[in-house]
Amino acid sequence: MPAFFEFRDIGHQFGKTPVVEKVNLSLNRGEVFSLVGPSGCGKTTLLRIAAGFIQPTRGAVLLDGEDITALPPDKRKINTVFQNYALFPHLSVFENIAFGLRVAKKSKTDVTRAVGEMLELIDLAEHARKKPAQLSGGQKQRVAIARALVNQPDLLLLDEPLAALDLKLRQRMLLELDRIHEEVGTTFLYVTHDQTEAMSLSDRIGVMHQGKLLQVGTPAEIYESPESSFVAAFIGDTNFVVGKVRRIVDENRFVLEAECLGEIVVWRDKPVAVGDQVTVSIRPEKFSLQKTRPATNGETSNSVPCKIEEVIYLGPQTRYWVRSADQLISVIQQHANYLLDETPLAWGDEAWLTWRANDGFMLNAYREADEALLTLPDD
Repeated sequence: MPAFFEFRDIGHQFGKTPVVEKVNLSLNRGEVFSLVGPSGCGKTTLLRIAAGFIQPTRGAVLLDGEDITALPPDKRKINTVFQNYALFPHLSVFENIAFGLRVAKKSKTDVTRAVGEMLELIDLAEHARKKPAQLSGGQKQRVAIARALVNQPDLLLLDEPLAALDLKLRQRMLLELDRIHEEVGTTFLYVTHDQTEAMSLSDRIGVMHQGKLLQVGTPAEIYESPESSFVAAFIGDTNFVVGKVRRIVDENRFVLEAECLGEIVVWRDKPVAVGDQVTVSIRPEKFSLQKTRPATNGETSNSVPCKIEEVIYLGPQTRYWVRSADQLISVIQQHANYLLDETPLAWGDEAWLTWRANDGFMLNAYREADEALLTLPDD
């Protein structure tokens, strides 16, 4: 059975500069799929290729098994929601939503019914006669989404749709988008540089870097099992521990002679041999900080001394930057209890850093340059 939507060996370049390199990607009918990556990684170019605004240099675009690569945008059952809304300022909310239906020469009855359903869906029926200038940013974005959905496209493309909104409004709009998707069931291809948006909304995520699609998976797979240092650093925060395999403990664990932390036990989720160079990713929330050395099982957990170098209180959690030997490590501790009932760790304190062997994940690919993505405290 063919994929619902497919990029097949897509490549594109501007002049002699490649911006997308041999991307193969299949979308399932009805899912929310997000493309994430830094500015200039090629994700928006892929979106524009899907919409028909750009003809790829090579490869094919397929929708429901049909090659639509050469079709112009108006011949594709694909609509786009843009970052800047692209509403007609002289038209009312009702007329903005109705525009595509009128172009398609739908009857007045059909237009009134379809637009009324969309207004109810986006909860703006009482604002139907207002002009865009009279709406808030979130309301404008909902109108843009309704206008894109009213013609019942097979695929809805969303290009950084929440980038112009403030944080609280973005969070609220994510819930709205999720609700709208649940009600209409249209396949969403969502492009964003914001990892939180992608993790919150998506069934699956594709991570792009320098024109290449590095990894595709569910939010949990991408976060818990990154395949490269770029993915590990871009999706959430992480710590990279580099070293050589000293000995194999059993089929599940091995001892790593880390360059800065000494001997630590690591989960053996990939084949390794003694002497191999290995990089392990450990998320900040996997660590625990304690004032006294805890009792640990050396075969299943680790404990190393450290010194607190930075403390950032964030309300529900505190971020620590600690130094163990020569390695600076990011640690996040959630506040499960009332914080004022205890004396928290402070700058300059000596402490113990503990984590389980299976809290780290071995990477297939590592580049030192990707460590620049990690958020370090200001000097």
